[in-house]
Amino acid sequence: MSIEELGLRQQLLPELAAMFAGILAFLALTLSRRGIYGVMAYLVTQQTREIGYPHVFRGYFLRVLRGIIIRVLQPVFVGMILGLLAAAALSAALHTTLVFPVPLTSCTV
Repeated sequence: MSIEELGLRQQLLPELAAMFAGILAFLALTLSRRGIYGVMAYLVTQQTREIGYPHVFRGYFLRVLRGIIIRVLQPVFVGMILGLLAAAALSAALHTTLVFPVPLTSCTV
């Protein structure tokens, strides 16, 4: 195995890792979208009786709607913040790993 082949293999590993990370990110987005929809649907169905009187109690309806939106968006924002922090930490770890790979001279053939 020549040094060129080792160099190509060393370049292929970060590309495969990036592709795998992209696939995982797509799956995470799909699952989170379904989860957010499920939480919103559950919270709204718990308050269908209050939502059903928009014409009679207009001010009450707007308060209920505002409460639903706040109750739904709080976990979403907490999840976004935690996800961004985890992504930043993982990105920093991957950056230091991929920027300083093992030199070719230390590889044994």
